[in-house]
Formats: sequence, C-alpha cells, structure tokens
Amino acid sequence: TFMITTHCSLKCKYCCAYMNSYPVEKRNHFPYEQIALDIDRIFSVVDAVGSVTIQGGEPFLHPDIDRIVAKLLEYKHLFSSNFKYNSRSQAREEFIKQMEYLKLRRVN
Repeated sequence: TFMITTHCSLKCKYCCAYMNSYPVEKRNHFPYEQIALDIDRIFSVVDAVGSVTIQGGEPFLHPDIDRIVAKLLEYKHLFSSNFKYNSRSQAREEFIKQMEYLKLRRVN
C-alpha cells in the first residue's frame, strides 16, 4: 500500500484512513520523488508483486498521480492494482488510459 496524500475532498466523521486527524493546514501530498524511490526499493527486492494499493486521503487529488501510475507501469511483474478513493474526484483522461495497462482490478 502506498499512501500518497493526506488531502481529501470529504470530511467523513469516521474516516478509515484517519484523514480528519490531520489539521487541514498540515495535510500534504507526498513528493513524487519519494514515492518513486519507495516503488523502486520495493520492486528491487522482490520477484513479483501480486497487488498494489494506492490510497490517501483522495489519491486523485495528488498532482502527480499520472506519474505515479507511470512509475508502477515500469514494472512488468506487477499483477494488479487497487485505488481507494471516494468517487468525488474526477480521474484525468491520461490516468483512465493508464488504468487498463495497470490491470486495475478494484476502485473502492
């Protein structure tokens, strides 16, 4: 699971990701460079990954979501991916195209 942002477009009282625990002014998007480094590190020590989950907050609010997905696409031994999001944000067209290649199995 990659937590890529603490930003969210909702204010759910019982948020399962505890986003309400973060003051609004301290919420952030984790830098793409750090996420990419984490992805590289994980894939460098395993033969294959059955599933990756991308979550936040709201992952589609991350300004580099397209680049994050493209980074995952570099690895041919990733078998599926999941995105946990609240369905209130619009996925950009480029991301929608990438989802097919990323073998997206679930969006919840």
